[in-house]
Amino acid sequence: MLSLIDKLTNTTDNIHALETDLQNLLNTHQLFFKSANDYPELSESFINYGLPTIKKFDKSNQNDCQKFQSIIKDIIETYEPRLKNVQVSIDSEKETNALSLSFNIHADYLTSPEPVAVNFNSMIEPMANKIKVMEINHE
Repeated sequence: MLSLIDKLTNTTDNIHALETDLQNLLNTHQLFFKSANDYPELSESFINYGLPTIKKFDKSNQNDCQKFQSIIKDIIETYEPRLKNVQVSIDSEKETNALSLSFNIHADYLTSPEPVAVNFNSMIEPMANKIKVMEINHE
């Protein structure tokens, strides 16, 4: 049986928990969104936890892809303080059908004694209306 110290410093278990938390974050839909100009306090409030509803997205449109990447990056940076230097990239090579979208999340996981680079492959599963997050590797 692991001690509390071992549990807190076990990077693999912590990254698995992070993977679960990222999946929960990306599968939660924002309940309320107003312009930061109207309600500046809400921009980082948990009332806006999760993704906004994306009504129109064309993965062949470069502007839509950049906006999607920016939304995912901003949500992770706002609500997942364990990750820094977040980068999101669309992975068109892993597309299995016209409706799915695969993207990668690269970031530094802030852990002791020093940050660990983590990489997650994520896929929007349109039939289930869910985003699946899977850790690729960590360094």
